[in-house]
Amino acid sequence: MNLFRKNFLSCLILIFTFFITISNGATSIAPAGRSYSCSVINDNKLYVFGGDPFGIIGTPQTIYLDISLIGTPNPWYLLSDIPISVSAANAVFNGNNTVFLIFFNTVYAYNISNNQWYPTGSNGIVPQTRTQATAVIDKSGKIWYFGGTNGTTRIYFNDINSFDTSTYTWSFGSTLNVPTSRFSMISIMLPNGEILYIGGVDGSTRSYINMAQIPVYDTISGSWSTMNAVGDNIQGRQLFTAVLAPDGNIIIYGGNNVINSPIPTMATLNTNISPYTWTANKTGQGAPQYITGHVAAINGTHMIIALGATSKNGTFELTNSSTLNSNLNYNIYALNIQTNVWSVNSTTPALPTSIPSIPPTPSSNIGVILGIIIAVVIVIFACVLVFAFCRKCKKDKNIIPTPGSRDYQQQR
Repeated sequence: MNLFRKNFLSCLILIFTFFITISNGATSIAPAGRSYSCSVINDNKLYVFGGDPFGIIGTPQTIYLDISLIGTPNPWYLLSDIPISVSAANAVFNGNNTVFLIFFNTVYAYNISNNQWYPTGSNGIVPQTRTQATAVIDKSGKIWYFGGTNGTTRIYFNDINSFDTSTYTWSFGSTLNVPTSRFSMISIMLPNGEILYIGGVDGSTRSYINMAQIPVYDTISGSWSTMNAVGDNIQGRQLFTAVLAPDGNIIIYGGNNVINSPIPTMATLNTNISPYTWTANKTGQGAPQYITGHVAAINGTHMIIALGATSKNGTFELTNSSTLNSNLNYNIYALNIQTNVWSVNSTTPALPTSIPSIPPTPSSNIGVILGIIIAVVIVIFACVLVFAFCRKCKKDKNIIPTPGSRDYQQQR
């Protein structure tokens, strides 16, 4: 009996351990392709949030990829859903297990350690609702949120707002010498506290921003200035990526200018000299030649590119979601920025490949969780029945047969 009781308790422990692993752990998947995602990097892992997988309005998915394994079979992993479906959002990492995601004008926080999302609340003067804005975080934990558009009434913004992640408080930044309104640009935080705003679309003229004219916001002095870069001609673009390399160079990649892939596909901005200098780069063999709406990250000596949409001829039909989705990128590219050599991992598109009628929401996991709970209850109930049966059997075995009893007659 003691042995059975010990095994029974072990069974319960295993059941609950399994339940916790399923409900909180990561599951390997082949994710649906997507554009308009946002990402952060931490501990050799690329975390990707939301995006448009099938031309619908966003997804709540959080997925990650171990980028230290590029060059070997390497699956994506599915984590806890964002509280809402998002697309063209912004994500920043505070360097201490927390990712802050801004969508419209709401901030969500994700704890990498326990794989949980939680609301932050908002104090101060909350900025107007917007999308296609850009955000970076400084060393003090303050997020700087600039530009964007509300999308519906074609209002474009040129205000800069800060969000203090320690107090969850919004504040206005400087409006003196502020640049023109814009959206779909890229922001890069330099080690000296300056933020560079590169590319995008001018809200007043709806034309592409001159890549040589770079607004600079000094987060320490709270002042705006403009850097007029020199060097090679870099065509204006949107939906591209930019990463800050360890040597201080900013590497941009891909993007589009309405229907075409801008030239060059890849370029480097040297921020170590003044004025900053653009250099057009050759992409090299194995590179994604035409890609837009992707995510990118720098990891040591490698730049990682994933997701987004590609085109064989450099033409993007961005108004045709079916055409764009047919060209979704499922490869993960890694560029050695020292040798200019690319490596690529191929992944399998997730099924179904048709457009779902209802966007996925956090409630889509309720059925799975309920099923797991019911299964656990059934197993526990079965264990209790077995325990009771074994206890009864032992009790019957210890009964001494007496004359006239059924057990006595059976023994005779």
